Amino acid sequence: MSTEQATRLLRLKEEIEQKKEEYNEAMGELKALKARLKKEFDVDSLEEATKKSLIWEKELAETEKALSTQLDNIEEALCETE
Repeated sequence: MSTEQATRLLRLKEEIEQKKEEYNEAMGELKALKARLKKEFDVDSLEEATKKSLIWEKELAETEKALSTQLDNIEEALCETE
């Protein structure tokens, strides 16, 4: 084996080790994010979180509409008493 081949193999080995480290870091981050999703939102996946957020958006829109209606009724009642 030539020096050039040995150098190339050593460089490839270092690249592989670096990629393994990057992979392990990414997996650790993924695990932490999944744990956070479970703890904060009681979901096990991004898909579940997306579904839950869509439900919350719909509920929020309904609540905003109900509050707006209630405020209109209050303003109307106040105008009638003046």
